Amino acid sequence: EDLPKEADVMAAAETFIQQYKISKEGYGTPRVVEPWRIAYEAASATDRMSFYIPEQIQIVYPLMLENKEVYDESGNVYGLSIVVDARTMRVASAYELMSKQFERSEYKGEADSSRVLKIAENGGFRNYNYPEQQVGGKIELKLGTPTVQMVKIYYSSDNYKTSNDLYMPALIFPITNWKENNYWRQSVIVPLVKSILDSDNQQPQPIPLPMPVDLPVSNVQGSSATEPAVMPEGTTR
Repeated sequence: EDLPKEADVMAAAETFIQQYKISKEGYGTPRVVEPWRIAYEAASATDRMSFYIPEQIQIVYPLMLENKEVYDESGNVYGLSIVVDARTMRVASAYELMSKQFERSEYKGEADSSRVLKIAENGGFRNYNYPEQQVGGKIELKLGTPTVQMVKIYYSSDNYKTSNDLYMPALIFPITNWKENNYWRQSVIVPLVKSILDSDNQQPQPIPLPMPVDLPVSNVQGSSATEPAVMPEGTTR
């Protein structure tokens, strides 16, 4: 109840945009994004008493391409983000402000509907499962009728030495029972570009495991845990 009204938050964002002469060309209708409310609404009355409520509110002006809003790989709307402090009602940060200059390229669409459906049923594009971390069994999520939207895809063609953000059409399947299951996302996406689906093995680089040391530092000849290491007498480099 102590949070400011949505209209007041929007007004603070608009004041900031006008003050710094930020162009809204290429952006759609702004919206307030509050993902924490999903867990809050699912919590019991007792748990809500100790629930952490963020003191900053995010407003997103969705990027528009081909007359469609752009989403990220998690299915969240993507664009200019302005964060307003709930106490002072001043803008705390702004990011994803871009020049909006893009290069267009030709591509071959994915025409295999069975492949698209299989990816959706597996949780969508780049959905990584970690079975060893499952707690409390499994739940079944139901998908609704998809819509074609523009999605920003992170892509690297040289083993992560460089990367690009690609914007492409994708099917966004709404998860119709995400709220009942307190699921963290509301949709799954499947890009409609065949080459992207064919190269979807770009999993995050494995975290290197630490290598064991033959001897602890304190056991190296001529040194201890509190003294610098020195070369033993008679040793040459």
